[in-house]
Amino acid sequence: MSKKSGATQSRPQAKKHYYPSQPNGTNGSVGTNGTNGAKAVTAPPKPAGDATQARATEEARKQARLERQAANKAAADKRKRMLKLRNIGIISAIAVILVAGIAVWMINEANKPGTFIPMEPSPHLATVNDSHAPYSSDPPTSGPHVPTVPNWGVHTDVLPLPLQVHGLEDAGVVINYQPNIDKATLDRLTALVNGYDSQVILSPYPNLSNPIVLTAWTRMDKLNTFDEARIQKFVQAYRGIDHHRDSGS
Repeated sequence: MSKKSGATQSRPQAKKHYYPSQPNGTNGSVGTNGTNGAKAVTAPPKPAGDATQARATEEARKQARLERQAANKAAADKRKRMLKLRNIGIISAIAVILVAGIAVWMINEANKPGTFIPMEPSPHLATVNDSHAPYSSDPPTSGPHVPTVPNWGVHTDVLPLPLQVHGLEDAGVVINYQPNIDKATLDRLTALVNGYDSQVILSPYPNLSNPIVLTAWTRMDKLNTFDEARIQKFVQAYRGIDHHRDSGS
């Protein structure tokens, strides 16, 4: 066994190795912007042609969108024009129908016997003596009246107006005459009225404007002389037409 020397024998030191430094690495690891040797991956730059193509695609989409919007607006405008034209057509057709209807009504009215007199409010009265609004015509052709229906035929006494009006409402025709009319004319009127079994009345009417005045609901004809054909035409035109629905009473 060898003797130990007094001086402590030094151990040989480990040989140090040096590596060239790596950019952005630690402990000699190889990498870019990484640690522990992990390698960072970066996307390659896009070719210039791809950007141009993307812009072209976007422009094409934009143009297509504008074209669709323009087409939709044109279609909407067309629908509006068609709707407007249709409405104008409908209104025009209605106007034509109304004008034609009015013309037909006027022609019919002109061809009817007598004169049209607009209907006035026609409420019921309790008695013939009840006060009421004045009649719009003389003799009356509508207006306030009593619920009682007069007897058809020849009356030698004056027929109260509220009773006479109800006769008109109940599909009757009244032949009014001046009380001082000549007997021959009165006899002919009497014979004419007796030829009807109902819905015709003959009655004297004081202060009558003409010798003979025919009345029906909203119609009147004035005669200065007896005219049998004219009287019968009036009676046949209006006798038998009930007017309760019109009067509302």
